Amino acid sequence: MNLEYYLERFNSLIASQSIDEESIDYTRFEEHLSLLKQLAILENSSMSVYDLNKKQYVFAQSKFLSLLGVELTDMMKNGPALFYSIMHPDDVPFLIETNYLYMEHILKLPATERKNFKLISDFRLKCKDGNFRRFINQMIPLELDRKGNVLLMLIMYDMFPGREGILTSQRKLMNVATGELQVFLTDSGDEKHSLLTRREIEILGLWQRVWRARGSRMSYLSVLIP
Repeated sequence: MNLEYYLERFNSLIASQSIDEESIDYTRFEEHLSLLKQLAILENSSMSVYDLNKKQYVFAQSKFLSLLGVELTDMMKNGPALFYSIMHPDDVPFLIETNYLYMEHILKLPATERKNFKLISDFRLKCKDGNFRRFINQMIPLELDRKGNVLLMLIMYDMFPGREGILTSQRKLMNVATGELQVFLTDSGDEKHSLLTRREIEILGLWQRVWRARGSRMSYLSVLIP
């Protein structure tokens, strides 16, 4: 897996949106912000909002920063690069490739469908005690600009119990409008439209159990992402 290739392609993909400053409307985000803050506090959850135009976090609330030895100010200042710096080296190329394939997929869709697809993936981060712990990550477009470009990305993450000893990371794509789960393209370019394997179903079952207690959060997402 070519890390530099996917980094370059990902940055080019984001730049290809040609977001026009005059087409940006942050009104809805301001409306969401107070609810996001309340939700993060009430559920003791970890979430952030990343602005693809400003290329920085515009909101972050995390219960894991102290575990990771990370300051919120550093996270806001350095962006995703901070997490790549403490991510397991074997997971960095995988995650960058995954993010690229996800963005490539949603940008090929009509603007009206772009907020329907959520990325689910997991990776290992190094904690301040020197041990790596696995986290599950969910990402979905929160807002588009008036031209349909992806402007804000909502990111939710939590510890992923039961996978501490597993070395390989997983990734899936979910259509939140239909509930359909999809695997990514294979290296050969053949798309797996068949039913998920037994192992994949087991993994997805773990994900569902991890997020079962987040029912109110998912209800909130259904309001944010019609």
